[in-house]
Amino acid sequence: MGYKYSINTNFFQQWSDNMAYVLGHLYADGCIMKSRYRIKFSSNDVELVEKINNILQSNYPILPYLRKNRRFPNFYIGVDSKKMYLDLQNLGLTPQKSKSMKLPFIPQEYFPHFLRGYLDGDGSIYYDKPTSLSNIRLNTSFWRGSYAFLDALGRSISEFLEIKHQRVISWSKRNAYYIRYSTKDSLKFLEYIYQNSVPETRLERKFRKYENYIEIFLYLRKT
Repeated sequence: MGYKYSINTNFFQQWSDNMAYVLGHLYADGCIMKSRYRIKFSSNDVELVEKINNILQSNYPILPYLRKNRRFPNFYIGVDSKKMYLDLQNLGLTPQKSKSMKLPFIPQEYFPHFLRGYLDGDGSIYYDKPTSLSNIRLNTSFWRGSYAFLDALGRSISEFLEIKHQRVISWSKRNAYYIRYSTKDSLKFLEYIYQNSVPETRLERKFRKYENYIEIFLYLRKT
């Protein structure tokens, strides 16, 4: 009897735009577990899990689970594959990564796709509450349990985009750390990660926040 489910087990063997995007998501909101050589792709946004499932050429079921003290479920795909597990280890991903993970080597041409995957998993795009239409401010932030990972990520962003390196801030409420970029740097960063993106590898509700701000920004420049 053959396997019930199928997936592209060679997916993480060669860099591509899609591979970098999914790897970014895994570093943000996924995990690998040595028992059963399991890879878990998860998100509180079912749209994102569906897209990852399609990218992986997978027919694994998307399952809900409820985290402790959460009102709404997360969704995940659980894949048992020693081949994929070892490929991800070679790329730098480790079990129980949240506090100890480090930024992997990422070829520069794939860095925007990795960042977009990471933003879709463990980041946000939001507006400050304005007192008027003319002073709406755009913010982008990332968070993680590993100070070293976020600091290295921020330094790479600073180097590639030629923007100021933002210090990593402790977020005691979530027992985590975060980096935040304000309007000028957010616009440069978001243009960098979205300019060569396609709907299949981006979370549309976050992309629309960027698009909506651009529309507002252009409108204000004309008035």
